Amino acid sequence: MPTFAHAALEDCPGNLLGCYVPPISTSCTPTLNAFSYNNGVPVLDPSPSIEYGESVLLYWSGGIFSVNDTKSIINYGPVGPSYLGSVTVTPTQTTTYTLRCDWTRTSYLGTTGGTAYSTPRTVTVSNPPVSGSCSASPTSIQTGQSSTWTANPSGGTGTYTYSWSGTNSLSGTTQSVSKTYASTGTKTASVTITSGGNSTTAQCSNSVSVSAPAAQCANGIDDDGDGFIDSADYGCYSGGGTYNSSDTSESPNPQCADGIDNNGNGLLDYPDDSACSSYTDGNEEVLDAEISLSASPSLVQPGGTTTLEWTAENIQADSCSLAGTNGDSWALTGSGGSQTSSALDTQTIFTLSCIDGADDPISTATTIRLTPSFQEI
Repeated sequence: MPTFAHAALEDCPGNLLGCYVPPISTSCTPTLNAFSYNNGVPVLDPSPSIEYGESVLLYWSGGIFSVNDTKSIINYGPVGPSYLGSVTVTPTQTTTYTLRCDWTRTSYLGTTGGTAYSTPRTVTVSNPPVSGSCSASPTSIQTGQSSTWTANPSGGTGTYTYSWSGTNSLSGTTQSVSKTYASTGTKTASVTITSGGNSTTAQCSNSVSVSAPAAQCANGIDDDGDGFIDSADYGCYSGGGTYNSSDTSESPNPQCADGIDNNGNGLLDYPDDSACSSYTDGNEEVLDAEISLSASPSLVQPGGTTTLEWTAENIQADSCSLAGTNGDSWALTGSGGSQTSSALDTQTIFTLSCIDGADDPISTATTIRLTPSFQEI
């Protein structure tokens, strides 16, 4: 029964006893009932269980005083201001419905209101179809790296199992699977998603491109930790001093830049070790020095001159000198040349002296003789 409030006598015309005002204390009293269909006839069923594609009738009421209250069925939507009505629902998966009523009452005593809920009704759906998709991330990697494939299911009962397949024997039974690829190429995958008694197979929406890693001498990384990268790293040069961008290793450095006394001469690398022509020289071995000295002519008349021809190979740069017992001397540069002596009045010995790659002195000499002079008697 609704509850009525008695008004103060001064609020009733003529101060009549028994004057009543509209009810204000009766709130919305939502109820929700479910009816399943039996041969097309709705039958009261508090907890319907239906097959996918079947429908259920929901009958609702907010009570006779709920007109103009705001009412809606959770998981369905608004149902209008009437105090009772019905809707037909066809859920695609198991769903719980509840009538919500937001009410307000106003009278001379003031305003009151609130929110009320009905008893929930759960409709169980059997064999709902399942659908889904899948994708990979990242989609661009190098050999030796991995990508993760992830399934995105929908529908079904809400509980899913997975079966993966794909390039390079991809497999797995979890929602996400990771795969490390050892070969280059385009990698694809698909997943079979099962829920309840239904399954679907989805081809993933993207693919993974796997490329070979850049060679160490062209990847922009100091792979050997020596403080130098790619073309600045001596380990990326051939023994002939040519930068090799396809070199797969920045180490070892050439002998003439490796910090090792490879030839045992007590000198390290270029430019200190004369056996090294550059930092990129791959051979620090001390080669046998070869020097030569010749004179033309080697027999001169008194007061004549001679031309001295010299060569020097595998010696320390600019370490050679040429000197004669007559006082002539020259500091030599390069690997060969010629010098002309001063006028010779006596037999003279010229000596070519150099320093070899092992830091040892080496020399060779030639003698210039004078032709005999005869005096008539």
